[in-house]
Amino acid sequence: MADIYFDEKHFLTSDPNLTENEDLREPQIEAYYKAFNHFIKYNKTSHAIIVLPTGVGKTGLMGILPYHISEGRVLIITPGTTIRDSVVDSLNPKNPENFWLKRKVFNQVDELPTLIEYEGDKTPNEILENANIVVLNIHKLQERLESSLINRLNADFFDMILIDEAHHSTADTWVEATNYFLAEKVVKLTGTPFRSDGKPIVGDEIFRYKLSAAMANGYVKSLEDLVHIPEELHLTVDNDSSEVYTVEEIYEMGIKDENWVSRSVAYSKECSQKVVNRSIEQLEEKAKYSDLPHKIIAVACSIEHAEQIKALYEQMEYTATIIHSKLKEEELQMAYKNIENDRTQVVVNVAMLGEGYDHKYLSVAALFRPFRSRLPYAQFVGRILRRIPDSEAQSAQDNVGVIVSHEHLYLRDLWNYYKKEIQESNTIRLLDELEKSEIDLGFEGESNRDYSIGKATEKGEGETIIDSYITTELIEKQREERAKRKQAIIELQLSLIHI
Repeated sequence: MADIYFDEKHFLTSDPNLTENEDLREPQIEAYYKAFNHFIKYNKTSHAIIVLPTGVGKTGLMGILPYHISEGRVLIITPGTTIRDSVVDSLNPKNPENFWLKRKVFNQVDELPTLIEYEGDKTPNEILENANIVVLNIHKLQERLESSLINRLNADFFDMILIDEAHHSTADTWVEATNYFLAEKVVKLTGTPFRSDGKPIVGDEIFRYKLSAAMANGYVKSLEDLVHIPEELHLTVDNDSSEVYTVEEIYEMGIKDENWVSRSVAYSKECSQKVVNRSIEQLEEKAKYSDLPHKIIAVACSIEHAEQIKALYEQMEYTATIIHSKLKEEELQMAYKNIENDRTQVVVNVAMLGEGYDHKYLSVAALFRPFRSRLPYAQFVGRILRRIPDSEAQSAQDNVGVIVSHEHLYLRDLWNYYKKEIQESNTIRLLDELEKSEIDLGFEGESNRDYSIGKATEKGEGETIIDSYITTELIEKQREERAKRKQAIIELQLSLIHI
């Protein structure tokens, strides 16, 4: 960045195009002015909390928040490398598609702030001192590390701190960082507005934009929840194949509980095959109206389970890629390239593609594991919310995300809570950072777990039920397209009869 002039007061002396900028989204502008009022008009020093759903423009908001608010340098803290890389790419002044130029906040490169990614010892002090914005992931702030930013900079180095995915901010490292730096303006951004009994975020909630509003205004995809209902489901207990039970008999006789049933269904190849089939049907439905490279994102219980799910899709002649934390770095990067370059149709992940990973063509979420907590469920569903721009979308189907699951994974309560909470909640209490375990089956908080499973088999084709998140114009248009297609098929059939 040495070729770009450094102005320590850049955010005070610049004149960004904000108020009348039609290329900025309404929630970005409104959140900015809420922050301006909080820190400047009312001179508050409490942390400001902003809730924006995935896909609404959180990174862009971070790009405009410092203007006329920050009197010096800005630190952006992210929870991991995926989000960090996304932020750096979006705000990199050397990227001709950077947010500021793309959204006409500024017109010239020389009007932009200097931005660097902090890389520990690889980043010299001279570079830090000439940066208006420093971006890093939280691990680079661990005090025990000699290369930690905390061990290299004076406490007053930053005037403003922006914390992305702020539901992690109750963790020790985050607290240490905000306690060390004397920044008077701290903004915490999150897209997961779920109440829980966990620790609340410290600060004042100054702005919240509901997911229902984001859908209605076309900022994110609309959602549909599709559940496979088996015609008959039979289970065996304790490897005894001589006795077969229905789910109702299991419960009536008190043999096992709902967790055991859902775990048995999750590991059943027959039950998984039904979810595979339903998810492929949804992908093929989209292909009838559009040639965009829509993809399925699937979530599995473990790496071994993911391999099983991958094999099921490949048997259906669909290319599949697995993402998990045990992959070598070069393997992981190759997997990401396969996704970005549309060389795969199905992405099977194990606690990896959570918050922060955005790929607009992820349109079908196939759930092969139980969830018992709201936050990981919401984060996974969030992966299919990224909207395909209207200039690219060829059909209403392109911007409807579909969630597919099995009835006996018992996810309907989470789906119903997800709908209700985002549309109606007016307070914010967020879960503390979840431990992501490769063998986590979704039964968070249980003790004395029964890890056994039964053999689950299905009889018949079963049926599906569909529930729309919100009846938006998009979904109405989609229904109209389906009706027209159905009518065209009927007319074609009638014309063939008379030939």
